Amino acid sequence: MEYLNKPTRWPAGSDEADLENGGDEEEDDAPPPRSVSVARTPRLTEFAVTAAFSSVPIFNKKFKDWCREYWWGVYVAMAVFFIFYITLMCCQGVRRCFPCNLIILTFFTLSAAVMTMFITASYSVESVMIALLITTGCSASIILFAATTKKDLTSCLGIAYILGICLLLFGLMTCIFVLIFHWYFLHIVYSALGALLCMFYLAIDIQLIMGGRRVEISPEEYIFAATHVFVDILTMFFHILGVVGRN
Repeated sequence: MEYLNKPTRWPAGSDEADLENGGDEEEDDAPPPRSVSVARTPRLTEFAVTAAFSSVPIFNKKFKDWCREYWWGVYVAMAVFFIFYITLMCCQGVRRCFPCNLIILTFFTLSAAVMTMFITASYSVESVMIALLITTGCSASIILFAATTKKDLTSCLGIAYILGICLLLFGLMTCIFVLIFHWYFLHIVYSALGALLCMFYLAIDIQLIMGGRRVEISPEEYIFAATHVFVDILTMFFHILGVVGRN
């Protein structure tokens, strides 16, 4: 993962006094122009493929029954998903090397689509559609907020990390209490907290991609950026489905 801190830019022709006084403040405060369109294509492709796979069990009851019968397929898809996800996140050389990065991204997208297909097949159509509408509305609102607010959310990366660890520990406790005491309501609480945390992550990642903040992602890391946003929204959908879902 590579971040770029905003460099100090001195205007051409600055004399020694200007340098000692900090240079041209207006020039230094202006963020460099930046475009996020380079990450838009892989991100839209990931969502399109995932939506196409997930719609099959909705419109084909026989296939939905097949997914429920072979429910273990979701764990296979999940394992493949995590393998390629870790590869994209941890191996900078892989995600920057063309066409290797696109090949890895293709398998990552397909595994995510198959995993989502199995998960949505275990819920009613109404639950999936409600979760989809809520996720779409929340994602659009968060992206708009992150793009327009003057608040630098990238300075909250430490807080986001701590909240993620807390949610992980709460999830482990939820599994224990559900298995031993059958407190199934904790699953809803965990899903609600997870959805809120994913919204926070999404807002931070949008500002990391846009740039002009305290921390930003290099334009060369468009695969990394697209994967981050895709996982944020997909995980948010799963958590919302866990709250409103009826399986």
